[in-house]
Amino acid sequence: MLAAVQQAHRVDAPGYTCPMARERRSCATTLRVGRLVSVHSRIAVPIDLEVVASWIGSKRECELWAGPGIPFPLEPSALPAQIDMPGAMNVALVDGLGLAAFGQAIPRSPGRAHLARVIVRPDVRRQGMGRALVEALVSRAGKAGFSLITLYVYRDNAAAATLYSHLGFVRAERPPGHSSSPDSWFLQRSIGPATVGASAQ
Repeated sequence: MLAAVQQAHRVDAPGYTCPMARERRSCATTLRVGRLVSVHSRIAVPIDLEVVASWIGSKRECELWAGPGIPFPLEPSALPAQIDMPGAMNVALVDGLGLAAFGQAIPRSPGRAHLARVIVRPDVRRQGMGRALVEALVSRAGKAGFSLITLYVYRDNAAAATLYSHLGFVRAERPPGHSSSPDSWFLQRSIGPATVGASAQ
């Protein structure tokens, strides 16, 4: 069943239509990720979350992905509203087996977009897919006019913290009024035209 769901959401699947025609070019961006040659970036759609939910097997995994505000077990039909999918820039990476990664860039204030719900399919982790996803999100946010990218990462999520450090994110003061977990770090990275162009490669 999972394989069928994933196959249905390949970017080259018959009948697939980009939900945002004005960004059609982004629906078929080919990326070179580690040993993976045929990986595509496209706009994520709500039904992708059915596959994402299948990658999350515990409350802790759910918290690492979406923070403490999303209840576990996950209810895929409720996820689009729970993670504010309509208000975000939603990116999916797709390989030959289907959905390979998902993430969001959420407008938070003028000039600032916040990365959230970044996740990679378990069988392709530690192969460069996470890096490609973050770069795709940064590129999308930069093209939309944002100059500052922020995110939270749990302190015990060493792999994610290392990835973000390598991509130029640094620790910063939390914005006033943020009620995130004290077990997380607030990171930020400035971007500009040169960064956007590089991320899109």
